[in-house]
Amino acid sequence: MNEIIIRPAELSPEGDLHFILSSWLKTYRESGKFTRRIKPQTFYQYHEERIKRLFDWPLAEVTIACTPQEPTVILGYRVSEEKDHVLHWLFVRPEFQKMGIAKKLLEGFPLGECHFTHWTINCDEKINRLLEENPRMNYNPYLF
Repeated sequence: MNEIIIRPAELSPEGDLHFILSSWLKTYRESGKFTRRIKPQTFYQYHEERIKRLFDWPLAEVTIACTPQEPTVILGYRVSEEKDHVLHWLFVRPEFQKMGIAKKLLEGFPLGECHFTHWTINCDEKINRLLEENPRMNYNPYLF
């Protein structure tokens, strides 16, 4: 893998918005602890509205992992509020997992003392371990 760079997301329909929305919604719907019990139409309508409202929040930051050679190809992204130590969503495309991209996206973010708003079965083991190691880390879906 070439060098990974982190850039701000372009949250416009022509930019990164479509990929971020579709990947977040699809992944969370399939792997959320409770989301599979919600009717698809209800889930997609209301969760998409909530994500879009988050993007309008002045403290929300969306960062993209990509390569300098192909900055429009999204390898992964992070949605957070760094000032308040809130991690909303971390995503790495399956074909790029286990390559250090998530670590790169989290560089400088105070993970050990953050609040996180989404818990999926995909990261259950990792989150449980992080919670044991970091008592200040807190799952709080109401910050979303």
